Amino acid sequence: MSERRYNSISLPAEWPPCRDMDTRLRQPMRVFRAGLGAIMLWIVTTGFGAYALETAAMESDGKPLPQSAPEWLAAVRRQLPREPTWIKGWLSTDNQPMLNIDILLDLGRDPPTARYTLRDAFGRDLEEATLRREADRIRLDYRRGAPLEEAPAPDLFAPIRNTAMSWGDLNLAFLWWQGGAIIGYDEVRGQECVVIEVVAPDQETGLYDLVRIWIDRKHRMLLQAEGYNARGDRIRRMQVRSFRKIGEEWMVKDIVIRRYPGILRTNLRVRDMGTRRD
Repeated sequence: MSERRYNSISLPAEWPPCRDMDTRLRQPMRVFRAGLGAIMLWIVTTGFGAYALETAAMESDGKPLPQSAPEWLAAVRRQLPREPTWIKGWLSTDNQPMLNIDILLDLGRDPPTARYTLRDAFGRDLEEATLRREADRIRLDYRRGAPLEEAPAPDLFAPIRNTAMSWGDLNLAFLWWQGGAIIGYDEVRGQECVVIEVVAPDQETGLYDLVRIWIDRKHRMLLQAEGYNARGDRIRRMQVRSFRKIGEEWMVKDIVIRRYPGILRTNLRVRDMGTRRD
């Protein structure tokens, strides 16, 4: 098995504020500093969160823009890495100890799989979640403790420990939700975005009732996402802060997630990443 590593290139962190779009979206919006996938990174977490800017730009030059919400979400999913990708980073939350996170994305396998392992500052195992997308649902296998042992799976969108982030945020699970609608257009960090609203499927309804997603129209990249509960209250915002170059491709390097009400914030920062090939 061979292994490749890459250097980091960061882009400016400060972007101009978003414009209001319509009456439903008129609320304070800071720049998407986020955050998952990984991801999201896309992480990732996940996540999950990798972007091929050059490929996406060529696609936008040679093909018409997607015309529906499902087409836009599919275009974003096509940017995810198909070969196994490993990511090492940190989770830092306001007034909380820093956590180490290891992510292994294997989105080219059947079913697509992502594994997230949390460790404390001394490298001791704390929690591990393996997410597999099977047909119309996500299977979550969960372990915790030192050493890691099988445990009941938590809610996919419940906060991880004392952070503002969930396993579902790292996994960018909402990119696979069906249906949705285009509700407007906006600008995020100088990039023209289409704004998608997608309702959570019954089998994944937990913390979120719906999610609004900002997608870069030119590069088909996820730049921002906001989760809302059944009352219409915004409860979480994910923002991309900077990117990292891998060969000729770009991946999310820094993600910020804010939990509402209040101002609890978690940063996911990538320190190393690469791909593995058999």
